Amino acid sequence: MAPVLAPGASIDRARPLMAQVYSLLRAAIVGGRLAPGAPVVERALTAELGISRTPIREAIMRLRDEGLIAVWPHSGTFVAPIDADTVEECLLVREALELAVLPAAVEALAEPELARLLAIAREMHGAATASSPETMARLEREFHRIVCTAPRLARAATMIATTEAQIDRARAVCLAADSRPDQVAAEHLWLATALAERDRAQAEAALRAHLRATRDALRVGLAAWAEAARPRA
Repeated sequence: MAPVLAPGASIDRARPLMAQVYSLLRAAIVGGRLAPGAPVVERALTAELGISRTPIREAIMRLRDEGLIAVWPHSGTFVAPIDADTVEECLLVREALELAVLPAAVEALAEPELARLLAIAREMHGAATASSPETMARLEREFHRIVCTAPRLARAATMIATTEAQIDRARAVCLAADSRPDQVAAEHLWLATALAERDRAQAEAALRAHLRATRDALRVGLAAWAEAARPRA
């Protein structure tokens, strides 16, 4: 039987099992290894990870609550479909929250964090040149996480993080977000530079432009993906 999770996925029995299963399963869904509509079979996961069903069931319920898994009584458990309206809502929530957190981040970011943001922006330019969308996505997540966690606003950071899964799933199934890698890298350099200069107005303009461009790109990409996936007569 082919592995459900990433090749080589394993469990450290010295750490909480449910959290590990959750992370592995979430990564498989968000990264597209488990496609929308794919069955999620507890028995297969139990065999693959060598653990009991209890932590697997708990992880599945958590992912269900996040909208990544659908559980249908008498039918089974499946990876939830990607819903364009849900992605749109997550993008709107993310924009509102990140813009709300930004003024505090401008003041709170320490010099090492600002240096890392500038370094990430340069690394993103390299990833864009090398046509590496996976690296671009990883660097972008790190960049935004640094900005959003700097003010130590735990609840806001948690709410922002909950939008990531749906947005990253959308990126995984369409190429629209990666069709403008040079622009994405430039947007992050603009934002990193404004933050390093403690320029709140420029930082807000850069973040707003980036988030809205991302939303427009994903909107187009999801429409194209849905059309390509539509059954033909």
